[in-house]
Amino acid sequence: MVCVFVLILFLFSPISLGIVQCEGCSNESIALAGQLCRLDIVSLALVFVGLGVGFFALFGFGTIKEDVLNSAKKAAIEAVRIELKAEVERAHANHISALETSERTRAGSTGNLEDL
Repeated sequence: MVCVFVLILFLFSPISLGIVQCEGCSNESIALAGQLCRLDIVSLALVFVGLGVGFFALFGFGTIKEDVLNSAKKAAIEAVRIELKAEVERAHANHISALETSERTRAGSTGNLEDL
């Protein structure tokens, strides 16, 4: 609401409407704004704009940070699952190989020292 009021006030200023007659005022816009008490309105508008930008920046940073953390967590869990699955398959293959070697050793062994 304040932004609309400020926009209307700047679009239809007293000088452009002919309410205030001043020949040298176009070069001294800050001085004119101070004399017409519009400098306070400009300052107030800039404060609200600054607060809005700051709020949205903090809110946006928090949202992006949360999304990045969730994505990183999902990627890490998926990487651990893949690595764990590969490790379990290697351990299973090594265990099967060890069992087959053990069975072959038992089957061919006579209990003598020469069999080793």
